[in-house]
Amino acid sequence: MALASESAVSRSGGPSSMPGRRWQCRSIMGARKLPRTRHGSKCYPRNSRSIPGCICGTPHSQLQRTKAAMRSRNLAIVLVDIAGFTERTGRQSREQNEAWLRRYRNLMLPLVKALGGRRIKSIGDAYLCAFDSPTNALFFGMAAHDRIFEFNQGAMEEERFSIRVAVSAGEVRLQGGDIFGEPVNLAARVEGITPAGEIWFTEAVFLAMTRSEIPSEEVGVHEFKGISQPVRVFRVIRPSLSQSPEPAPTAPGEEQAAAHPFGGAGLRKARQSPLSLAAGGISSSLSEATARLGEIAGNSLVHLGERLGRLRARVPRAAWLAGAVVLAIVAAILLMRSPAPFAEARRALANGKPEHALTLLTRQSRPEDPIWQALKARALLQKPRPDPAGAARLLQSACTQEARLLADDDVISDLVSSLNRHPADETIDFIAQRAGEAAVPALKQAAGDRRYSLRWNSVRALKKLGRDDDIDLAALYILDLEHVDACSVRKAAAKKLGELKDPRALEPLRRAAQRSVLDNLCMFGTLEEAIAAIEATQR
Repeated sequence: MALASESAVSRSGGPSSMPGRRWQCRSIMGARKLPRTRHGSKCYPRNSRSIPGCICGTPHSQLQRTKAAMRSRNLAIVLVDIAGFTERTGRQSREQNEAWLRRYRNLMLPLVKALGGRRIKSIGDAYLCAFDSPTNALFFGMAAHDRIFEFNQGAMEEERFSIRVAVSAGEVRLQGGDIFGEPVNLAARVEGITPAGEIWFTEAVFLAMTRSEIPSEEVGVHEFKGISQPVRVFRVIRPSLSQSPEPAPTAPGEEQAAAHPFGGAGLRKARQSPLSLAAGGISSSLSEATARLGEIAGNSLVHLGERLGRLRARVPRAAWLAGAVVLAIVAAILLMRSPAPFAEARRALANGKPEHALTLLTRQSRPEDPIWQALKARALLQKPRPDPAGAARLLQSACTQEARLLADDDVISDLVSSLNRHPADETIDFIAQRAGEAAVPALKQAAGDRRYSLRWNSVRALKKLGRDDDIDLAALYILDLEHVDACSVRKAAAKKLGELKDPRALEPLRRAAQRSVLDNLCMFGTLEEAIAAIEATQR
């Protein structure tokens, strides 16, 4: 098929006048148009072999950018997934499965960031991550198992996780935010043979890691589909299986480290990292948006650098300096004005402004963040018309995701305050199972509160914990008699006080007998009988 001459194209404003652009050149028959691209001084078809790498009519400058964006690096590749995921999802609704996977993400991603890695992509329940350091990759595997162990300690059976971790290392290709190469395929193959609760890794990782920091042993030599050579596979030894001396004493607040499957070494390493999310512990409150933003920003730096390099040659130096000054001023203003997450909401709650705190939390909506949930629950409890049921749901969700919240006295106090409703059986069971002895002081204080539901639900929680031996029942019934409007409740309290024959109840009973006939309509002599029973013991 003949093509139009270059001069004919030029007369219509073609390639000779505007190089580097795609053009449509009409055939002699006029049946269809053939896309062309301009390279130097000639016009070539889209699929021409004259320009190596020329595809789909892409200009030569864009081809250079594409080649520059694809680069190679030596990385440790980690694949972590949930054991028994398919079986579990068969028993869950879509909403339950989504919430369960969201909780899993909030447990894993903060550890990846804290140990200097980044998540490349999600493959169902599996996360493909990359680390510069093979040692840190293994520390992540240890921290992931120990973090899951901590979560499972306070979770219901249907909420628990079991994971496996596989690690390989080698040269991979990075392009478009993804990675390719044999180490990626090998990590997937090793993951397929890794038992639940284990960390298996290849010989390349073993040779590159700091072996004095992580005890390991060889599992054996394996042949994998698609891998040309047999591969030696190793695993991280759990402390209970290691023949090393006893571990050094733990730092304050880490007394339970020995109970972790991998001794808590990975979690300690994550806390010591400059990228750690919180001083004194790993917080799972980092949202998916933040994690994803970091990945996108990292992948875009190369492209941004190339574009700035080309722009720099065209823009005068004075303009660059002026722009830099403006950016510095804007950045300083933003840094001065941007508070820590939820800081304004905390201040509003401390100043007794729950409605303002709720407004601020709505603007920073992070409904899956346990810290956000705990703060919103406190605001709901401080409102003029509290919502204890809504607060209880939020607090139970927050403490299930982040068990460390149960060590916070304010959170325990809020959890106990949410008992001021009927029924509250679910929250009573949650306090007894999850908070345990830590909730006893707050429950005993609430047992003396004037609010009827809070008072007696706290007593029920203390009974579940076996800590009701020193409850002053006479004082509780006196509170019922004096501060409850319902006649039936006051009648039951008067009857109990008559049975207890506590002298302290005599004056409250006499005051109750002086109330109006309407107030005591259901008493039918109960007050007089209780007074007579107590007076009989004083003769």
